[in-house]
Amino acid sequence: MLGKHIREIRLDRNLTLGELSKHTGISKPYLSQIETGKVSRPSAEFVARIASSLGCQVETLLSTKGDYTFLGSTESSSCLRALAREEGLGNDDLSMLAHIHYEGRQPTTVAGWRAILDAIRQSTARLR
Repeated sequence: MLGKHIREIRLDRNLTLGELSKHTGISKPYLSQIETGKVSRPSAEFVARIASSLGCQVETLLSTKGDYTFLGSTESSSCLRALAREEGLGNDDLSMLAHIHYEGRQPTTVAGWRAILDAIRQSTARLR
């Protein structure tokens, strides 16, 4: 499960194994073995480095729920993925946004998702 989660998030971030290797300092072959399940229990240090490089929490990688895999191939999810890439959003933020519905719908444009993200940022800035 861990390897599958890493691979899905890495691909969602448009990162190659080589790029992830550079970010983490973990060899590309070892990362590949983790992703394919040949190494099922990498060290906690390596998992932490991978999570940090992918912009998510260790818990997200270890989750059996696969919360980050809920995005399908709908127009709405494609636009949300595009916004996540543009903004460099972490998986936790992406998950939070993907669960937002207004009047039973979600935005179908990057601009629509950006409006929601901006509103959340403005609201949370006032709380600080």
